[in-house]
Amino acid sequence: MLKRIVSGGQSGSDQAGLRAAKKVGLETGGWMPKGCITTSGTNFSLLNEFGMQEHDKFGYPPRTDANVKSSDGTIRLAANFKSAGEVCTLKAINWYNKPYLDVNVKNPLPIEDVVSWIKNNNIEVLNIAGNAEPTYMGIGDIVEKYLEQVFNQCRQAS
Repeated sequence: MLKRIVSGGQSGSDQAGLRAAKKVGLETGGWMPKGCITTSGTNFSLLNEFGMQEHDKFGYPPRTDANVKSSDGTIRLAANFKSAGEVCTLKAINWYNKPYLDVNVKNPLPIEDVVSWIKNNNIEVLNIAGNAEPTYMGIGDIVEKYLEQVFNQCRQAS
């Protein structure tokens, strides 16, 4: 079952997924844009803290593509699924024909439904994507608490 969480390292949902994974003892990683750019500025500390890699290309699309490609599936946790980042993520998901699950943070799915989706799709490496802060202030805290519950239940179920 679930072994590793990857993300693009963006502030907000991405980093929240990595923090939640680390709290419950899951492996972490993923690709960041060249220069380790986030909406909060450059953040090279994420490379060591979460075992991330810096992509050799600038911009968000190359790292989004790499994270979708290297994972077994993606959960998008967002308040706005029409943001540029979410559109980019969905394009990569469709390109690689990977399973995905959308969780609206304003009305999230029951934890059990997410755990079942992970199990039914044999997800070992899960990509976490979603809206960024500061545009969606507070989304990181919501996502971290939610995913911590999801990951704990996944570990108990395995």
